[in-house]
Amino acid sequence: MKIVVSVPVHEKPDVILDQINNIKKYIEKPIIVLHVSKSFFGQYSLERLNNIPDVYINPENLDTVWGDILLPHVSNYFYIREIEMFDYFLFQASNDMFVRRGIEDYVGQYEAGFCRRVILQKESMWWPAQAAWEDRQLRKIMNVIGQRQIVATQIEGTFLRRDIAEKVMSIIKNNYTPDDKEEIYTREENYFSTIASAFVDWGKVGYPTTYSEVHIFDRCLWKLRTITRTLYYKCGIHLLIRDRIYFSFEARYNDRLFKSHFNRITKKAVEAVRDNNQKYIMRNSTLNDYPGYFQLYDVENVYAVKRIARDYGDKVRTYIRNF
Repeated sequence: MKIVVSVPVHEKPDVILDQINNIKKYIEKPIIVLHVSKSFFGQYSLERLNNIPDVYINPENLDTVWGDILLPHVSNYFYIREIEMFDYFLFQASNDMFVRRGIEDYVGQYEAGFCRRVILQKESMWWPAQAAWEDRQLRKIMNVIGQRQIVATQIEGTFLRRDIAEKVMSIIKNNYTPDDKEEIYTREENYFSTIASAFVDWGKVGYPTTYSEVHIFDRCLWKLRTITRTLYYKCGIHLLIRDRIYFSFEARYNDRLFKSHFNRITKKAVEAVRDNNQKYIMRNSTLNDYPGYFQLYDVENVYAVKRIARDYGDKVRTYIRNF
């Protein structure tokens, strides 16, 4: 089996090389395709990244910034399909690292792998839900393929079998207008899985293979919001304090919680994934973003971790590198 690993990058070459070595260590004979951001060339040279076996550098250079990773992955697909034969297309980020072997056996059982976070309504704890509902381009694509529901996923560790990837990428390429953007939000977490779910029976869909600390943050934030909103609305505080003031307060504690980095990946989390500690992973394997729970991972089949600092000397990165 051949797996293409698609990675948008913009950091120092030594960090990119570290990730290349990490992927090669844990995936059997991977094909790695890098999409180098425009911003990279203002600081670094590609010289150290050239001529690495089975590593391809996409000649197109789109910006790879938060909320704008959709088209770099699409570009990577169409670039690599003209060069290499492969079986699966795996989405990764430049702050992921693998810590466990065996991903090929898991991926090979399915036509695709993504979360089944069905966006039933705009009013969700997950703020991109409203942006997805109001995304005219996503709605246009859904109308073209007859898809009636938005399905979201974490992008890291999501995968598509090549024939499914061909359909999904072609639909985006033929129907998405890059200059017709609305709100900036994580389109890559909505487009690929929404389109793929129109063609794949969910019984043939696995789950993302990367354990992400983002969900730990979300889970804590949403619990806190549930408490504060209950107090605000049920206890009559909303009659005394305007919504604008309350939501400003909510935004402040959101920022403080985020800056605390309480959810960062630790050595303990790395060891849990490496050792396939299913009890540990199970504790963080579902989310309730209102309305309804959805599953994040197949707890027996998690192979990478996110987020690892884009710093070669980072303690957790060094720990993983020294396994």
